Amino acid sequence: MKRIHNFVKNTFKKLPIDQKEVVIERVTQILTEKVEDLMEQGLSLDEAVDKTVIEFGEPEDFYD
Repeated sequence: MKRIHNFVKNTFKKLPIDQKEVVIERVTQILTEKVEDLMEQGLSLDEAVDKTVIEFGEPEDFYD
């Protein structure tokens, strides 16, 4: 899911390099799973991605 990956990469672009790769991988996985769950509930891919991005929350919630 390129849109999710690009969203996460852009969201965490200012993170220190030693944290960035792990955080991007972890958050991308979490959001991808959410998109898949929403699609199982009947949303289209675009609707699921949009809803996931809107409900993302604060980036600080995903790293120490």
